[in-house]
Amino acid sequence: MMKIQYLSGEVSGKMGKETIILGDLVVPNQIIGVADRVDVPLLDEVTWDGILGLAYPNKNLRNQGIDPLVDNIIKQNLLMNRGEKNQFS
Repeated sequence: MMKIQYLSGEVSGKMGKETIILGDLVVPNQIIGVADRVDVPLLDEVTWDGILGLAYPNKNLRNQGIDPLVDNIIKQNLLMNRGEKNQFS
C-alpha cells in the first residue's frame, strides 16, 4: 500500500511493478504507486494521468525495498550496458 503525505494533501493507493519506457531506454521491474485516492486540492484544477517522481532514495523507501526510477536505472546498469555513463543532468 502506498501513502504519500504532502504539505498540501495526501495520495494513496496500491503498489505494483511496471516496465517504464523513456525514449529507447526500457526500465523493467520498476515499482510504481497506483493512486486510487488523491486528496490534494492543488491537483483538482489540473488534468493529469500520472506523476513521475524523481525522488532521492530515502530510508522509508529503502526499508520497503523500493528504488526510485533513476536509482533503479543505475542499479540495473541500463546505461552502462549501452556504453553510456550513469550521468544525469
